[in-house]
Amino acid sequence: MKKEIKSMEKISGEVQTNLLSIKELTTKKVEDTIEGGTNNANRPKTPFSTDQLKMFWKKFAFKMKEEGNDTIYLAMIKRDPKIIGEFHVNHEVDNQVQIDYIQTHISELIEYLRESLKNWAISVDFAISENLEENVKHQTGKDRFNALARKNPNLFTLQKTFNLDVEY
Repeated sequence: MKKEIKSMEKISGEVQTNLLSIKELTTKKVEDTIEGGTNNANRPKTPFSTDQLKMFWKKFAFKMKEEGNDTIYLAMIKRDPKIIGEFHVNHEVDNQVQIDYIQTHISELIEYLRESLKNWAISVDFAISENLEENVKHQTGKDRFNALARKNPNLFTLQKTFNLDVEY
């Protein structure tokens, strides 16, 4: 038996092999990450209400708490998620650290919401809250009273009328 010798007419720079290259593996991984890993075009896109979203959002948060991820639980439970657009969810958190903690479990969160809401077009976005007044922690009784009195000025009238002491 004689082996036939193959000759190349042009140099293409590409060698056809059955082995995987590192370049192919990394580009495939990046494409899977961008597309979500699977083809979701044929999956259902069932509309959902804000109440349904809040219910499954909180269920996932409690699941994170049971697993010992209290930071994620607190970040998710403090504010309710908001539906922006058709299937886009936005959630505000206090700071970048909370976003970083949640990003480690973002794929698990999205998968949970997709399966629970029967909607594979859902996407989740996180933003840092601009409402600074909500983040203020009142330490003393006087601070608490002043914060409440700013919302309801009649409290100052009650304090003066009955000579109330707000220090406790």
